Amino acid sequence: MKYLFSIAFIFYYSLSFAQQVRVEIKTENSDKGYIMYASNDEISPVSIEIKFKLNNLELSTGNQTIFVIPPKAKRYLITELQKIDAQKRYTFTCKTKANFGDVTITEYDTAYEYDLPFAKGNNFMLYQGYNGSFSHQNENSLDFIMPEQTNVVAARDGLVIAIVQSNTESCPNKSCLKYNNYINILHDDGTIASYCHIKYNGAKVNIGDSVVQGNIIALSGNTGFTSGPHLHFVCFLPRLDERKTIETFFKINDGSEVIKLQEKETYFKNY
Repeated sequence: MKYLFSIAFIFYYSLSFAQQVRVEIKTENSDKGYIMYASNDEISPVSIEIKFKLNNLELSTGNQTIFVIPPKAKRYLITELQKIDAQKRYTFTCKTKANFGDVTITEYDTAYEYDLPFAKGNNFMLYQGYNGSFSHQNENSLDFIMPEQTNVVAARDGLVIAIVQSNTESCPNKSCLKYNNYINILHDDGTIASYCHIKYNGAKVNIGDSVVQGNIIALSGNTGFTSGPHLHFVCFLPRLDERKTIETFFKINDGSEVIKLQEKETYFKNY
């Protein structure tokens, strides 16, 4: 079969983070019109939005515009573009977006008990909490004041799907968002946790690693959009544009108490 065209997605945009996504779409001739396939080189699902403009064609998938491509999938069938009138000319164009994760997820484990993202025996103040006035407006994110090179641990089991650790610059305004170093971990319910502002070359894990709650994953730092050394933690449902950040509940002290953390409070971890 002859390939008509291919599109390689090498981008994603998720509010404040930028990371390449390796997904390719190929369209082939068929007796009925065209067949569209996707190949996903990522270890996580990737969601693609395709908005079609059709001329004398209809989709085998109806009005569907969002397609979730499984991890490491090759020649995954997206849709067939079928001729309506075989005697007439048929063409199509499309616009696309892509992002990590399954953006169709709406339900997740709301009762999960997260570990504090630092090692046993430490206590750190939550400088900025949910909907904080400095940089967390309308966002469920947490900022722990934390000296550089502090061990950052996984708050939950998961799969490491993205790492950026090459940046050294920082400043207290959004122009430095592009310098954020971070690790993203995919959980079994489809949510993703991001551990941000880690030290230059501070990752202690690799993409593809499975981590267990409590494993050391990075050294904290002061990179990107920051006014001082801290760890920014956020858990979210993946979306094609703005993430849907979610509230999380953490074990504190000896681990027997589980709460929603409050801004300007100091939390101790002894488990």
